[in-house]
Amino acid sequence: MRLRQKPSLSAAMLTALAVTLAGCDSAVITGTGAPEFGAAMAPALIADGTFELGAASWQSCSDNGSSETDNDASEGNLALQVSNGACRYQNADAVTSQSYQLSCDAKRSADGWSSVTMAFLDQNLEPLDSQEIAVTSNTYAPVQITMTAPEFTTKTEVLFYSDGVMSVDNCTLTEITIPAPSIALQNGSFDEGLNGWNQCSQVTATADSGNVTVASGACINQRLDVSAAVSASAANDPVTVNYQCDQISKADDNYAAAIVAFLDERNNPLATSEQPIYSATTSTAVRLSAPAGTRTLEVMIYSDGATSVGQCALTAL
Repeated sequence: MRLRQKPSLSAAMLTALAVTLAGCDSAVITGTGAPEFGAAMAPALIADGTFELGAASWQSCSDNGSSETDNDASEGNLALQVSNGACRYQNADAVTSQSYQLSCDAKRSADGWSSVTMAFLDQNLEPLDSQEIAVTSNTYAPVQITMTAPEFTTKTEVLFYSDGVMSVDNCTLTEITIPAPSIALQNGSFDEGLNGWNQCSQVTATADSGNVTVASGACINQRLDVSAAVSASAANDPVTVNYQCDQISKADDNYAAAIVAFLDERNNPLATSEQPIYSATTSTAVRLSAPAGTRTLEVMIYSDGATSVGQCALTAL
């Protein structure tokens, strides 16, 4: 066995361990935890996730410690206990762009770093991306990781590691379909005047006949709660929005822009993107991905001169 250890990302956690076993697959520990959410489920991909067969389907990836089944199970008769630097893993086939969800019951019964990891590997069994969740509960608690396979993925890997003593049971790895988030503007056509839009400066914008005129430092905006969509997205596949306005008329060279911002729970900006509107523009689009911790999406039209805009739309990608 050949062991390669990468630099740790945190002194408090083991964040990189890659092992290549002669004649078998590679094992990896890296990364951070993923949010939990519900999605449409497909059949399980890993064998003996309940360990009722004695963990014969799980390979060892360390010469340290011990990993064996005992009768301290969360369901059924047996669970896997990993201790004192031991690790066990299993690989399954995976494909690029498919989303996967790992669910296990796990607990820690001694001090020391214990974790559950899911990773994606390329054709050479080298890690492409991974997420690791620390196990800290002293009673069985659910551990869930959701990820979308990056380009060049051929395998997904499930791995258990503990410096102390950890028990794992009732594990499933499934393909999932992440539903597209529902994010839509109110009255993006301006057929209802400025209904749904807010004035965001002391200068007033005016709406008439399916468009809005923003001039002399005026701006309009909408804020939408996107916290559910953001928390439901895989950590490596964030919610991305495209904000596009058409039917633009701008007769001068004064500055105007379409703006998108993601805000935290206190409405502080986490990420912003601004697309200038030029005099020759008939359509403008702004695209932005939501960082972790996003609660609110804000879209805005601003103009120093006189800019007329119609048919604004918001699309989640």
